[in-house]
Amino acid sequence: MIVFAVTVIFVSERISKKKEQSKFSQPSDWLFVIWLFLMGLSAFVVRVFIDTGILENNIWIYLLHLTILVQWALIIVPFGKWTHFLYRSFAMYLANIKG
Repeated sequence: MIVFAVTVIFVSERISKKKEQSKFSQPSDWLFVIWLFLMGLSAFVVRVFIDTGILENNIWIYLLHLTILVQWALIIVPFGKWTHFLYRSFAMYLANIKG
């Protein structure tokens, strides 16, 4: 549910354009928000299918969810506008290991 709340906040900020960060939204910014929503939605649907016991007969929804996650992990995060989240996390982790 947190993913949906964050997505709604991102969309409302981009539409209202009141904050400096969201005044100049580009298509790549919208791609991030849309993909975040798709990840949350597909994860929610998979969870509902697991809880109701119908995932075994509808494995396609799980494959769709994995496809969305893989595209996020291989295309959007490493090469998109938000790469600093990934690389900064690695840098902080390695700095802590080094001492």
